Amino acid sequence: MDWDGISAVSEIIGALAVVTSLLYLAMQVKQSNRQEAVSGLQEAIREFVNAYAATTATEIDAKNFRQGLTHFDEMPCDEQAIFNSKMQFLLSGFNQVMVLHHRGLLDDDEFAAMERTFLWVALSKGAQEWWTQFKHIPPKPLVEYLDRRMNEARGRMKPANHDVNWLKIDDLARSA
Repeated sequence: MDWDGISAVSEIIGALAVVTSLLYLAMQVKQSNRQEAVSGLQEAIREFVNAYAATTATEIDAKNFRQGLTHFDEMPCDEQAIFNSKMQFLLSGFNQVMVLHHRGLLDDDEFAAMERTFLWVALSKGAQEWWTQFKHIPPKPLVEYLDRRMNEARGRMKPANHDVNWLKIDDLARSA
């Protein structure tokens, strides 16, 4: 074999090595993107679950959340601010979950369960009072989506504070 033949074979081997390297790198990038998506999904779910857990993490938190769900407009301003923070945290977590669902990273059943959890809370009288005052702040598509879903759920789903005894407010205890 002369030098031209050796050179041609070397070029073919070099081209194959480059193509193989590019394919390997493409697979690595795809795997890395998949891992980032899973990590983002886990973080969004964790944030939503933590937001919900934080609403009743202490006795004071639970009392504030229960009162906010029932009588937001009647609460003192400082207590409204605390309830507002809890609801914003829940809303932010739900928004992240919704974005991941729209991107195809969260399946329909998981999303539906988290949406039911959010709507279950949002349908309460106090949460509706809060939403009326706050809904001018979140992104318009989120507000439109939640308004539509709350209207669809009304009458089909009991609000959390009517469905679960420990979230109910006893009017005698409230006036004490």
